[in-house]
Amino acid sequence: MRVCERIADVLAQDGVDTVFAVPGDANLFVVDVMSRVRAVRVVTAGHEAGAVTMADGYGRVRGEVGVASVTHGPGLTNTITALVEAVRNRSSLLLLVGDTSVTRPFHLQNIDQRELVKATGARFREIRSAATAADDTRRALHEAASGRGPVVLNYSADLVHEQVPADREVPPPPCLPGGAPRLDVLRQGADENALDEALGIMASARRPVILAGRGAVGSGARAELLALAEQLGAPLATTLMAKDWFRGEAADIGVCGTLATPQAGELIGQADCLVAFGASLNPLTTASGDLVRGTTLIHCDADAAAFARFTDAQVRVHGDVRTVARAMLSSLAGMEPTSTYRSRVAAVAQTVPDVRSGLDPVEATDFLDAALPAERTLVLDAGRYMGIPMRRFHVSDPGDFVFTCNFGSIGLGTGAAVGAALARPDRPTVLCVGDGGFVMGGLAEFNSAVRHGADLVVVLYNDAAYGAEYIQLERAGLPTALSEFAWPDMAALATSLGGQGIGVDGPDDLPRALEAINQRTGPVLVDLRLDPTQIPPIH
Repeated sequence: MRVCERIADVLAQDGVDTVFAVPGDANLFVVDVMSRVRAVRVVTAGHEAGAVTMADGYGRVRGEVGVASVTHGPGLTNTITALVEAVRNRSSLLLLVGDTSVTRPFHLQNIDQRELVKATGARFREIRSAATAADDTRRALHEAASGRGPVVLNYSADLVHEQVPADREVPPPPCLPGGAPRLDVLRQGADENALDEALGIMASARRPVILAGRGAVGSGARAELLALAEQLGAPLATTLMAKDWFRGEAADIGVCGTLATPQAGELIGQADCLVAFGASLNPLTTASGDLVRGTTLIHCDADAAAFARFTDAQVRVHGDVRTVARAMLSSLAGMEPTSTYRSRVAAVAQTVPDVRSGLDPVEATDFLDAALPAERTLVLDAGRYMGIPMRRFHVSDPGDFVFTCNFGSIGLGTGAAVGAALARPDRPTVLCVGDGGFVMGGLAEFNSAVRHGADLVVVLYNDAAYGAEYIQLERAGLPTALSEFAWPDMAALATSLGGQGIGVDGPDDLPRALEAINQRTGPVLVDLRLDPTQIPPIH
């Protein structure tokens, strides 16, 4: 048995059923064995960054390790932006990278791959020899499942052809039953002293607010936090990554931070006690600290490293979010709420910016949000436009929302959307993307969506400009031409790539776009043709 077969065996035995790849000479034979011999589905991308974002999106939606494979040199350098995005998201991702043969140091594509990967913040591991190939692969796969971010597994291109005994025992996979390694949720008791201190503050608060983040969603504490909010008389807010978790509940005020409505921002900013569960409290969530200034902050998290990473709290309660919330409920049961703050939630409403002319991007978003199936996966690319869909496109569960803006790079959303769509083929995936991001990173992977039969609806916010740069030039009183682009017809381009494109110039075109979506047989792109002056700032 060759090493390339042993690598494929380990991945298949540990439950990896899909790998996203751009084949090249250094990874070709590993990919070939997985696809042809080991029945692992290989999804080929048009660009290496697309392969990584597809694996990232697939893993996020499935709750598994996403696996990608690229070749050496430029194959790896092309992944760097996507890899940093995965690092910033702490994604469970394994990237298999072939490396230049050690016997060819002057190969055209040779580069120091270890140093390149280290700069991204990802962990670099190597297959040391033919004899250790199985163990090295398995260790890297399960390290990627640890929740600490991506792992790059590097191997020499000439190593894959070396022989290992076919009867050499491969240890049983130490993964969870029923699939690829999944991220475990920490279950532990809370710090009793910190819990008592937090309870004393909460019990006397006049204007408390409860904030839930991704850690709260992962612990399954929704019912406990709803009950706790009712007991305290507190409104409920979420971070962006817990988007829509309390949607429909009477006490819900939406996303906290720079995306908050003015009314929600006022409620949070005037709170005398903010209790954050499983939230990172990064500058976007706290509006650079403005929303927590003068507020007593209680931070509850299972990850001790989360405390003071961005914003320090007066009280830190270390423990599983659900366990902490239950303990709080038990201690506060029977006490009369000291707060009527949640009675002010009814005043919180979405604000709609004024639109001077042309297609209203808010109205178009609201139309599509209401018309598309409620059970969907929502993926956002970065860009100035994204403040609209972040607020107005909704999901039935935070796990159905994939955010690709952790590194501030446009162009990563389309690949993530393809991966998400293949992870959940039972529902449509809706990608919201700006025209600049779609041109930069979407054209090749829109065709990948066509080739692999992804159920994808792309909502293109097309203002024929790089919006963030446009608004900066406009505010400075400078000509905006540097940020404006005469793109080709995006709807026609989507059709030429094998999908279907629908141009929307005004509200009368929206029903036609919806008809195309409802009758789709493959990926559909809805080209919302917008005036760049009509896109409101993100915050």
